[in-house]
Amino acid sequence: MRIRILFAISLVGLVCLTLVAGYFWSLHEFESLSVDSTLPPAEVTPQRTLFSFESPSELRRLSSRTNRAELNLVQDYGVTDGQNCARLTVPKTAEYGGFDLDPAAIANWNGYDYLAFDVYTEDTAEYHIAVELWDTQTRSFGTRCTWENVTTRAGHQTLRYPIHRACRNAKSGREWSELEAQDKIDLNQLTRVRIFVAPVHDRDAVFWIDHLRLLTADAARPKLTIPVPKGAFAFNFGDAQATSVGFQQMSANSISSSNSHSGFLDRTDRICGGEGWPDPIGGTFVSAREGAQLDFRAAVPDGDYHYWLIAGPILRAEPLSFQFQLQLNDEILTNNQVTPVDYFSEHYLYRFLRTQFSQKPDALWNNYIQRMYPVRTGITKVTGGELRLSATNHFLSALVLVPIQMKAEFIDFVDSTEQLRRASFAKSMPLPTAHSVATTELGETFFFCPERTTHVGPKTQPAVDEINCDLIRTAGTPGERVIARFACRPTADLGECSVTLSDLIHSAKPSKSISADDARIYFQNQRFDGNRITEMALIPQSTWSMEGNLTQCCWIWWQIPPDSTAGTYRGTITLRPQSSPPLSLPLEIEVYPFTLSEPLPVSYGLYYTPRTVRGLTSSQQCEIRRRQLIFMREIGLTSVPVGCPKVRKLRDDGTVELQFDSELFDLAKETGFGSAPEQFLMAQSLGMGRAIGRLLPGSFGPLVDQNPGIELKQPRFADYFSNAAQQYRGFLDQQGLPVAVEIVDEPRETPNPWNRNLADTLRYADLLQQAGVTTFMTPMSDQNNGLDYTGLVDHTDIVSVHAWRQSQGLIARTRQRSKRLWFYNTGLDRFSWGFYPWARGAVGRWEWHYCWTEDRGQGGYPGRDGFNPFTGNHGLVPDGPVDQPIVFQPQLLDVADGITDLKYLHTLSVRIADLRKEERSSTVEKELLAGEQLLDRIRRTIPDFVEIRGLEDEAANALIGAGADHKHQIQAAEWRREIAAILKRLSAITSAH
Repeated sequence: MRIRILFAISLVGLVCLTLVAGYFWSLHEFESLSVDSTLPPAEVTPQRTLFSFESPSELRRLSSRTNRAELNLVQDYGVTDGQNCARLTVPKTAEYGGFDLDPAAIANWNGYDYLAFDVYTEDTAEYHIAVELWDTQTRSFGTRCTWENVTTRAGHQTLRYPIHRACRNAKSGREWSELEAQDKIDLNQLTRVRIFVAPVHDRDAVFWIDHLRLLTADAARPKLTIPVPKGAFAFNFGDAQATSVGFQQMSANSISSSNSHSGFLDRTDRICGGEGWPDPIGGTFVSAREGAQLDFRAAVPDGDYHYWLIAGPILRAEPLSFQFQLQLNDEILTNNQVTPVDYFSEHYLYRFLRTQFSQKPDALWNNYIQRMYPVRTGITKVTGGELRLSATNHFLSALVLVPIQMKAEFIDFVDSTEQLRRASFAKSMPLPTAHSVATTELGETFFFCPERTTHVGPKTQPAVDEINCDLIRTAGTPGERVIARFACRPTADLGECSVTLSDLIHSAKPSKSISADDARIYFQNQRFDGNRITEMALIPQSTWSMEGNLTQCCWIWWQIPPDSTAGTYRGTITLRPQSSPPLSLPLEIEVYPFTLSEPLPVSYGLYYTPRTVRGLTSSQQCEIRRRQLIFMREIGLTSVPVGCPKVRKLRDDGTVELQFDSELFDLAKETGFGSAPEQFLMAQSLGMGRAIGRLLPGSFGPLVDQNPGIELKQPRFADYFSNAAQQYRGFLDQQGLPVAVEIVDEPRETPNPWNRNLADTLRYADLLQQAGVTTFMTPMSDQNNGLDYTGLVDHTDIVSVHAWRQSQGLIARTRQRSKRLWFYNTGLDRFSWGFYPWARGAVGRWEWHYCWTEDRGQGGYPGRDGFNPFTGNHGLVPDGPVDQPIVFQPQLLDVADGITDLKYLHTLSVRIADLRKEERSSTVEKELLAGEQLLDRIRRTIPDFVEIRGLEDEAANALIGAGADHKHQIQAAEWRREIAAILKRLSAITSAH
């Protein structure tokens, strides 16, 4: 599953390139380079310069290989090596532009780990400068290697691309160790290397580039010299390549013995980790396997010493051991046996949950790095001539002992080392700065009410008509969840601020009110990972620190009580800064005199894997999943994935022993999913096929993932799979819920382990249809590798596609065959969840992904702390503390708005249909006609395909379909008001009669 998740993350970024970069650069006038493979291997040096732009001849080698771009030799801001650099200009009219490296530059890359070059830009927009490698086996986009997630920022920076992990795009979801030789780009057989970028639409993209070079891993590491005091004992743990002057280097293979007095006791497996980040001394380390004790010994004279130690706990996402121990000589620094509940809390794994984004110069270091790579100081006593250091579930980076009488030298060492480490980190990862606003323009602190289509980030500036808004207004029906937000931007630090909401009182009936206790207040937090600022989550809290020249946003989300009286309710939002007078903002809610029709006849959901928290009881696990499903229902989702049975064994009689789990079905039923026949829950089947393939006689197992589809060619596979599918259908029938079983996820001609090609997908589809289950399929486009995929429609009950032009054949055939149409991975905006799928006849809407975790730590950091910008914990609803409310990203409230739009559409349609069956007055007839005309006008206004524009979420940005076009988002709000007005009039007329 982890492989599938990693692939989905990379797929989002690659889909756009498949259609845009792949297509446009296929039309490139340059052919693949012919490289002489007989050239002798070049010597691998720590650094090999490819271009330094010191002569016109160097530039000519590239200028003739530009495409939709211009290269000029300049002496300018971007010079980092020598006296010249190159200025790259890509005109705003170009889809993409860039240049190819010449044959001499791309020969003999084997042995190098990174391609790097220095970039300077004055543009504050975020650009993704892509690098693509082709070798002699490259035939298509799927067989190239493309990196396009390296982001620029204004100013100087070095971009690095990990060429030592260059695999073909079609295989990018697999771990490096799982790849076969043919899946990897041959760095000594490169035929093409190109560098390209897409400009923003309103200006040319201009970059100053210098010092294109290849680097070994050692050369890529930053260097740092630590001033170790004379007479001190200093040990640097980690890779021997990270040696620092004055330190003894202790690698994982350094063993303490009679011949070597410094090293580890040979009791357990050890590994070296770290890539010299966040600084060279802290960023390399030695650790033991999980739960094992790591023991270090060194010959040190008896006496008292000041010590300086970098050693941190290793917080794993799925720990096996909850013991954390660290001891120096006789002093126990840490000795904690943590309970699972405490481990999965803000004390441990989620310790960064409430770490607030800041643009202050040392914010990243103070808020994150110091806690990730903690420094401990104190006094320790050495006895018996031996230093002893032991650790469990910790990494060891460095240890320095300074004799007790050298206190002044020790203090100087600690201070100077801290400054050197901070400077090394800041050089590699400078913080972004927000644009300041003069006090005379707007006052010291001001509210503004941004449009709902505006993504609010730390740099967001208000439009003139949004400043100092005098009213927040919203509306909804009894039982509906409504949303309001405001932003605030002070010109100076205000300290801690709190937000309170008064009760909302009915304007005409003061005895009627909406309690403030029903409201949920969220602080919108951000994070900076060294490349870009992104959403962390909406944190359920009403207090936070207000920093000068930094825009912060507050969201309020609550449910109008189902028994609320129609009318206008008024209240006040109050912001109370610590160091200035409170600011108040009126809030008004109109409660409509009608309710929304339920249930919605659609299957709407997020791809989802039930959360498993190691160490909790089954009832605790179940409660976490129940809370997750309750939250999905609050958003308005109607469906949820329910998994796939496990294959336990294959019997000789051709039957399969399956293990079924009804927990998710029970929770779905309990929380209201699948309450209408059209609300199909999502199940999977390929997992059964892969498992059966692995268990087939003859040690066949590993080949299933190495050669996807090979299982179908085995003599007994069809019998086993058919039996499993029939059992599965029987189990699904018992659950009493509508369920659609996925045949194959995103079929393609170059499949990953979780995909299959066209022929194999059709075979699986036929086997499932024979078993009588309701099926769905997710083809990505009409064609794949030149094959027509539209015929898949005839082999499934439901067709789920991206809502883009590349699927228009699939969509047309689905309608012709009267099959159900779903859209998936089409955006996280209001329009593509509400009016758009309704207008296009889609009765399903799915998006990747509720939550996923990546096995990723910046620079080799061994921890996987949640809500840490330098680790992988992503998704719309990141995993959080087991005892805390769910935190989520604000895009989900846009999704909720879209689903509510659909409820208004559904309600008007149902109301019209019901009243058409009754005798009615001319007044009612007039309103019914107005409603029908409105629905017809909306449907005709919405085009077949709409381009996504500017969603800040990177995943949503990557797809083209029904998306966040500003005009359509504004229209959605207007259309809902028009629908509400007709429903209000119908309610008034019918209640009067």
